[in-house]
Amino acid sequence: MTEDTVLSEEEAYEYDSANTYECEVCGGRTRADRSPGDCPECGGDLRNISTSREQ
Repeated sequence: MTEDTVLSEEEAYEYDSANTYECEVCGGRTRADRSPGDCPECGGDLRNISTSREQ
């Protein structure tokens, strides 16, 4: 996938989520080759949900 793509919650788990980002404000998800910066839906901050937060 070369373009940034907005995904539904169900679609986010159909793909390898190595580059799936979730908005901390609206919960929207997007898939991108690199950090897309702001949420394409609301402009909120995105976090990479494919990286484990546990250590």
